[in-house]
Amino acid sequence: MKRIILKYIIVICLLAIPGPLSAQISIQFNPFVHGRTLDGLSTVQIMNTNFGNARGYLICTAKDATSNQLIVQIKTPLFEVRNGMNIIDRTTWGNSRFNFGKSQQAFQLQNTGRFGEGEFEFCFELNIDESKSPTLPQTYENCFVQQNQPMTPMFLVDPVDGDEFCNRRPNFMWQVPVPAPADGRYRLILTEIGPKQDIAEAIAYNLPIINQSNIPVNLLQYPVSTPDLKEGHRYVWQVTLHNASTIITKSEIWTFTVKCKEDQTPLAPPSYRELKEKAEGDFYIAEKLLHFSLHNPYGAAALNYSIVDLSQPGRPVKNLPALQMTAGLNKFTIDLSEIKEFKHDKEYLLIVKLINNRRVEMRFIYKNQQ
Repeated sequence: MKRIILKYIIVICLLAIPGPLSAQISIQFNPFVHGRTLDGLSTVQIMNTNFGNARGYLICTAKDATSNQLIVQIKTPLFEVRNGMNIIDRTTWGNSRFNFGKSQQAFQLQNTGRFGEGEFEFCFELNIDESKSPTLPQTYENCFVQQNQPMTPMFLVDPVDGDEFCNRRPNFMWQVPVPAPADGRYRLILTEIGPKQDIAEAIAYNLPIINQSNIPVNLLQYPVSTPDLKEGHRYVWQVTLHNASTIITKSEIWTFTVKCKEDQTPLAPPSYRELKEKAEGDFYIAEKLLHFSLHNPYGAAALNYSIVDLSQPGRPVKNLPALQMTAGLNKFTIDLSEIKEFKHDKEYLLIVKLINNRRVEMRFIYKNQQ
């Protein structure tokens, strides 16, 4: 029995002996977001879980991952590495020593502050100069690799810039930039603009009607709790892509006006709306029947067309009738009342695809009060 007790005492004593702790200091960096500019390298974060403060300096080295050529090496002055999360303040970063390489990439970074296209390796080495902890290692290092590609702009899609339409609760759609971070989120701001107000000033200072953040996709349906927009009023909207608290890119600022009086007057049959390569700002009113025309400069063929609900642009309407077109001017009439998917007062987009990737379209509102 005494031997068993003695074994337990030995185990407890061994567990109580302090030893070197793993991951006492960790270095964190998001290369996708911050590995595009020289200043972005200063956003490195140092997590100190040593339960004690230390002093040290950081060496940041950026290389071309393909050729291994040095682009820049940055050495900071001594700074305090406190317990918890640490960041490099602007003063420390500004007093750092910058040593640029001899490559074209290094020349571009030195003159523009931005990394070019290519694959880069970012290594951060923290050297502990003073510490009260005898178990704290002298050096910590972590490296990150990032493939930098030019990011395409983020385009707004609908409502179209300068559009006028009779919809007090529109949906919003935009085209995402490429490449975009997988954990990126979008913020949409909609606000009213004054008669002589600048659009940027309106977005920045006016009280938002919609200020929706954390949007995971490129579509926002008009929020249920938000009041209807007002007839005759002009609005501006913009979308921003974020990664955590960092703004990655912003869209342009677009405007639209809610205008119903003229748009509610339908074109009397048999007047046919001609399809255009870009949808016009107003909405055609289709009362049960949809009348449209198009000029086909090619030979006779089946009409390659589709109709999509603008509130669900990824789901085309099914069970549309097959139509044939001839060379020259064509006029078509579709009885929408026979297709159950069409709903009263909803907005739709008619799309016709011609040869040589030509595309003509028309937006319309379906009316059927029965």
